[in-house]
Amino acid sequence: MKCERCNLRLTAYLDGKLNARETRELSEHMANCRRCSEDLREFEQIRAILKGLPAPAPRPGFWDDSIRAVRMLAVQKRRMRRLDFRYASGLAAAIGIVAVLLSFPHGTDRVPLPLPETAINPASLVSLYARERGRSPLADVGKLRFASSQAEAADIEDNGRLDVQ
Repeated sequence: MKCERCNLRLTAYLDGKLNARETRELSEHMANCRRCSEDLREFEQIRAILKGLPAPAPRPGFWDDSIRAVRMLAVQKRRMRRLDFRYASGLAAAIGIVAVLLSFPHGTDRVPLPLPETAINPASLVSLYARERGRSPLADVGKLRFASSQAEAADIEDNGRLDVQ
């Protein structure tokens, strides 16, 4: 165990709040480390001095001020709950209005657009892509030409034009 870790646990050791393994590790470390055992003795001396001091008497009006502060805190919490309820109810009303508005049809004169009956052949897309990438100076021209020639061969075999069917 390192001294820094030991020092962080000295007060817990004195309070008896460490488990058995930690207590054993700390005891072993302090048996071998003069600095940490001196720190433990200092903590013990400080505790003894503090226990010997008389308990301080509260200033006049301390208890009245404390009770007043607790009551004010309770009132503030009640006010916050009321505000939270108001915000929540307003938000619920807004969501309800939006839901009602969205449930109505947006227009009766709208006609759905027909889906196109033609489809583009994937080979023609590859061909088009290869041609466009071939114009780029950073393109891998060899691979693109090969893909382009295969796509063009598929075009020619199919019908000899851009494959929009």
